[in-house]
Amino acid sequence: MKKVSLKNYNSFSVDAKAKNLIHISSEREIINFIEKNKKNELLILGGGTNILFTSDIEYPILKIEIKGIEIINEDDNEVLVSVGAGENWDQLVWWCIENNFGGIENLVSIPGNVGSAPIQNIGAYGKEIKDVIENCKGVFVNNGSIKIFSKDECKFSYRSSIFKEELKNKFIITNITLRLTKKNHNINIEYASLNNYLTENGISKPSIKNIAESVHLIRKSKLPNYREFGNAGSFFKNPIISKKQFKQIKSLFPEIVSFKNKNSDYKISAAWLIENCGFKNIKEKKISSNEAAKSFVDRAEKSKKINAYVTENFENCLKLSKEFDDKPNFDLKLPGIPIAVKDLFCTNEVRTTAGSNILNNFVPTYESTVTQNIWNEGGILLGKLNCDEFAMGSSNETSFFGNVQNPIAEDLVPGGSSGGSSAALAANLTPVTIGTDTGGSIRQPASFTGTVGLKPTYGSCSRYGIVAFASSLDQAGPMSKDVKDSSILLEVISSFDKKDSTSIDFKRNNYSSELTRNIKGLKIGIPKEYRVDGMPDEIEKLWKKGIEYAKDCGAEIIDISLPHTSYALPTYYIVAPAEASSNLARYDGVKYGLRSSGKNLIDMYEKTRSEGFGEEVKRRVMIGTYVLSSGYYDAYYLKAQKVRQLIKQDFDQAYNKVDAILTPSTPSSAFKIGEKSNDPVSMYLNDIFTVPVNLAGLPGISIPAGVDKNNYPLGLQIIGKPFDEQTVLNIAYSMEEKINYKNNITDWWMK
Repeated sequence: MKKVSLKNYNSFSVDAKAKNLIHISSEREIINFIEKNKKNELLILGGGTNILFTSDIEYPILKIEIKGIEIINEDDNEVLVSVGAGENWDQLVWWCIENNFGGIENLVSIPGNVGSAPIQNIGAYGKEIKDVIENCKGVFVNNGSIKIFSKDECKFSYRSSIFKEELKNKFIITNITLRLTKKNHNINIEYASLNNYLTENGISKPSIKNIAESVHLIRKSKLPNYREFGNAGSFFKNPIISKKQFKQIKSLFPEIVSFKNKNSDYKISAAWLIENCGFKNIKEKKISSNEAAKSFVDRAEKSKKINAYVTENFENCLKLSKEFDDKPNFDLKLPGIPIAVKDLFCTNEVRTTAGSNILNNFVPTYESTVTQNIWNEGGILLGKLNCDEFAMGSSNETSFFGNVQNPIAEDLVPGGSSGGSSAALAANLTPVTIGTDTGGSIRQPASFTGTVGLKPTYGSCSRYGIVAFASSLDQAGPMSKDVKDSSILLEVISSFDKKDSTSIDFKRNNYSSELTRNIKGLKIGIPKEYRVDGMPDEIEKLWKKGIEYAKDCGAEIIDISLPHTSYALPTYYIVAPAEASSNLARYDGVKYGLRSSGKNLIDMYEKTRSEGFGEEVKRRVMIGTYVLSSGYYDAYYLKAQKVRQLIKQDFDQAYNKVDAILTPSTPSSAFKIGEKSNDPVSMYLNDIFTVPVNLAGLPGISIPAGVDKNNYPLGLQIIGKPFDEQTVLNIAYSMEEKINYKNNITDWWMK
């Protein structure tokens, strides 16, 4: 055949021309061609998949079309099937299914012909052709001799064989023999996506037909039909790495799919890497931004009893998510992700209340830097989440908009001040969120709800556009279901900002990509001063378990001392109210916010603040005003600042010996709504393990680590060196895997 089009012989339908296309239907025809053709240059064409022609082909093309499927031997348990190289692979798989021959059911819907299958050692969903192949028969190109290669002689390895390596372009496969099962089939459902699909569809004991049908539908959802839309299927370049690199990765991911090469390096499965990289579902568009938004909106609308949302942005979120789907950008870190945020962050043209009546109708005309960073990376605002008034509280009971319910159990506080954020996260009303932490307001609610909360180093996230409580203590941070999501969100929100005089310019990590479970050799300190009087036994037991988890991860445990810890709480409750008193002086009813009627200016001021501020805010403003007043400044505020410096020095000295510090997150689990509202001192004691971190400006994270006798969550806190969030995240990431905490949420509020 002369100058024939190759359009119908390749999956991309490229209309290149072949000078000489020869259709081969038998071994004899191959041998005849070799005897006549004095040049060895030729192209072997099977099903034409994974082939892209870029120009006309001047040398001969052999199109292998050798047919035939024959049972050559069988007994009660097994069958030997001989198959011509020109048979369609997918049709062969379905033929085997129809005859109840097991072994290749996981390899359904792979395009191409049978003769190509051994060359690549095709594999999918936990199986490879080498698992069932008996032998391969074919013809040597140089002399036309015939040879049958046994399974061992084929030298199968991951996506390779002798036909792809030593015998590349030197041997033409004409026939293969498969050893298949007739009963007691070896069903393989270990591949995660296959297992999940079967579980979701209620198939607990799958047949080989169930497997084939499931794999077919999974593949169909991922890739278009190559006959309709040209594609190369799951065609990856599997990376080859050194032995040293492989050991490092293996230590972090023991389950990695890998194969040792003969030159002592390792080939890593690209498919496994993609499956485990964390963004596959987004890239594959298994769920659109709009579908995700609808799901969260629907759940939020059915979860009013939780009282997590102060301001809903549902309609606009659905609109923006649809716009994202129309023009998606998956290079963003939060591509079309709907996110609700604490109502302490100013959001342009969206009400921001700080949980206070005095800001009940305040609509900012600007955006906080932290939230703007989120929108810049593709996030979409779901709404604003309830919080203690001006972030002053440990239970989310001081909000003007009412208390938030902990999704763990009815009438249980979610912690504060970021209680709305932690509750929304635990109740699946938002996939991730952000809070602020002044004395533990991210970590304590995270501990109470069985979620992850990270307070970054002071100055790492901009405070611009955050309603201020205590300016030297406030810090924004991520809240999520797991450590990895917090690391991604930290990448987004952490940035230097010239608009914030407390923002610090330092080299920030790619926290998620640098995340590792290899913490072997890290030194973790255990401060003796955190074993406080009256601490429940279950907190002590949790701490001991945490120490064992850290040891199991390879860390070294060292006892340390933080001698000024006992002064941290009184120091905090002098410094924080003092700064609050100063910051809240701006709310006078003149320029924005609530304005009450008064006889004169002074009367208007008094009534505005009296009606606008809640009891806890008033209490702290009065304390702050008192410690800053003439005659008491030196005795209280100045002395507190000196003690604060001593607390920081304790940490500095400890970090000469250790890389991080492990403590409980809170002295107890979540308590009942109203249980401590009339006892401010008891409420303040909830922050005993968290406030030292804020006073010293350090990073700290709370991860769920266990439950109390009531099955309420308990958290462990990891405290790091300044700007060393990466180590904090790595330790948390490693311990998270060992702990394997599962939150017990029953959706009681939706019944």
